[in-house]
Amino acid sequence: MFRFFLYTMFIMMTGLGCASLFGTKGSDDQVSEKQKVEEKENLQLFDQANKYLDAKKYDLAIKQYETILHKSPSTSFETLILFNLGTAYEGKGDCRGAGRSFRKVVKIANQNQKKLQAESLFRLALAYECIGNDEKTITTLKDLELRKEWISAEVAFAELPAKLASAYARKDNSAEANKYYKMAEKGLAQMTAMRMDPKKKQEMMARTLYSMGTIKHRYFIKKNQLKYVKNLEYVQKYLLKSVELNHSLWSPRAAESLLQAYDNIWLLLEHLETSNSSEEMTIKRKKVNLVQEAITAIELLKKLRFPETSQ
Repeated sequence: MFRFFLYTMFIMMTGLGCASLFGTKGSDDQVSEKQKVEEKENLQLFDQANKYLDAKKYDLAIKQYETILHKSPSTSFETLILFNLGTAYEGKGDCRGAGRSFRKVVKIANQNQKKLQAESLFRLALAYECIGNDEKTITTLKDLELRKEWISAEVAFAELPAKLASAYARKDNSAEANKYYKMAEKGLAQMTAMRMDPKKKQEMMARTLYSMGTIKHRYFIKKNQLKYVKNLEYVQKYLLKSVELNHSLWSPRAAESLLQAYDNIWLLLEHLETSNSSEEMTIKRKKVNLVQEAITAIELLKKLRFPETSQ
C-alpha cells in the first residue's frame, strides 16, 4: 500500500504515465532504447528500496536510493527518490540527512509537483526542529503557510500553527507563540466539527494531536535542556488529548512520548553533576531552573488532566 501510494502520488503530481515516462513510439522526444532499459532497471531498484523502507530496513533503503541517484543522476523520478530517501533518513533518526534530501526536493521540484514540494517543506521544517535550528524552522514553516492549498487540512490548520507556536515559544516570543497556538486550537475545533466516518475521524484526530505534540528530543537533551522543558509545557496537552481519544495506534504512541518526556527531565536532573568547585554554582542554578520549569509543566499537566470543576 505504501509503495503504491507513493508511486501513484508521483504519477499524479508529475502528470506522467508509464508511456510518457519512457517515451512513446513516433514521439518527437522519444528516448533511446538504452535510456528506456536504464529507467526500467531504476524502477526495479526503486521498488526494492521501497520494500526496504516498508520493512523499516532504513540503511538498506538509503543505500538503494543513493545507488539509483549515483547511477542515473538525471532520472525522471529523481524528486520522488529524494523524498523517499529523506523518509528513510527520518526513520533512522538522522535529521541532518533527512533535511538534505527534503531541501533538494524543495529546490528541484517542478510546477507539476506542488504537493510533493509542500510536503517536503513541512518535513524539512521538522528536520530543522530536530536539530534545534528554530530560526530555520520558523522560516520554512512561514514559507509553507503560503502554500496551504497543497497540504492536508490537518497540517495546514493544526500541525503547522502548532509547530510555529512551539518554535516561537522556544525563542521566548510569547506574542507570536500565543497567536499561533490560538490558530492551532481553532484548527482543531474545525477538525472536530468535520462530518466524516467516526473511526476515520478518531484516527485523524489522534494522529494529528500526536504529531502536534511530538518533538525529536535528542538535540535539546544535549544542547538546551531548558528549551526542552519549556517546549513540553506548551505541547503536552496535545499528547494528552491524543491519549484520551483511545485510538489503538496513535494513543499508545502519545502516552509513550509523554512518559518519555518526563523520564528525560528526571534523567537530566540526575546527570547534572559538577566536575569542579568553580562550576558548582552554575550547575546549581541550572538545576533550579530545570526543576522550576519541570514543576510548571507538571502543574499544567495536572490542570489538563484534572480540571477544577466550577461551582
